[in-house]
Amino acid sequence: MRLQQLAPGIKVLRSKKEVRRGASQPDLIVDIRYRDKRKTLLLDIKSSGEPAFLYKAISRLHLASGRWPDSYPVVVAPYVSPRGREILRESRVGFFDLAGNCLLEFDGVYIERREATKPPAARRQQRALFAPVSSRIHRVLLHNADRRWKLRDLAQEAEVSLGLAHRVAQRLLGETFLEKEERFLVLRDPPGLLDAWREAYRYLINEIRTYHAAARTPQHLIRRIAEAGSRTNGRYALTLHAGASLVAPFVRFNDVHIYTEEPAETWVEALDLREVEFGGNFSLLAPYDAGVFYAAHEVDGAVVVGDVQLYLDLYHYPARGREQADFLRERRLKF
Repeated sequence: MRLQQLAPGIKVLRSKKEVRRGASQPDLIVDIRYRDKRKTLLLDIKSSGEPAFLYKAISRLHLASGRWPDSYPVVVAPYVSPRGREILRESRVGFFDLAGNCLLEFDGVYIERREATKPPAARRQQRALFAPVSSRIHRVLLHNADRRWKLRDLAQEAEVSLGLAHRVAQRLLGETFLEKEERFLVLRDPPGLLDAWREAYRYLINEIRTYHAAARTPQHLIRRIAEAGSRTNGRYALTLHAGASLVAPFVRFNDVHIYTEEPAETWVEALDLREVEFGGNFSLLAPYDAGVFYAAHEVDGAVVVGDVQLYLDLYHYPARGREQADFLRERRLKF
């Protein structure tokens, strides 16, 4: 896509391809006019818009700007994600990509364009990064945000193969969520990773069955669940508002949700449940991946999912889930 298509009104006056000599040379120098403004754009062209590539481009362009006074640095890439856009914006570097997104901001000129649709390759990459088994790596990293990891130890803790751990780590390094310190992997940006995962995740990915349970209050039902759970063989864990009520209570609630490895019939018999399509007060979630039980812990006799899983489940839950998620993040996760 041409620059004039991305930003109508821009006229290219002259362009010159540079031969790279050292770290301070842009790929292309373009003189433009926009309305009554003239500007020299220094372009660094990247084969990928991953943050790791963007940081390299930013460093090169800031060096180049010293050689071309009154110029404006711009990155060109196949696709720049929302995370990448914020990195460039904070670095005062413009960009445009082949998906139709752009940002140019100089001398009182502000041109921004955002395309809602991601290219197929970007969608595939996001799905792969936050796929069920791959996301076990993220849980381990976020629950141990200050730890330095060897790859083999990370794979063992997340209960994934070494090959998968390597592939996921490479993607996280490319997105600059992870960084290498000597021979160790260190989580560089916990809030950024959690935000990216949050946007890709919906609790409805789990298989959900809804029931009516005889209970005076949600708290009474939670006590019954804890008693029944102590007699089952498989794992269970409270999530959504019921789970949050035990670790960071903030909103009132009526419905209780649990993850379970047990067949539904086990809970139907133990709690005398009646399955309903609407109006139930108890839901069984068959987990989309066993990783949901990572960091599950006991509170007042009941088992609650780990804080990361609890935050993810709550954030897009329609009944005041985001309020509760934000409170949980502030009080428990603290990043």
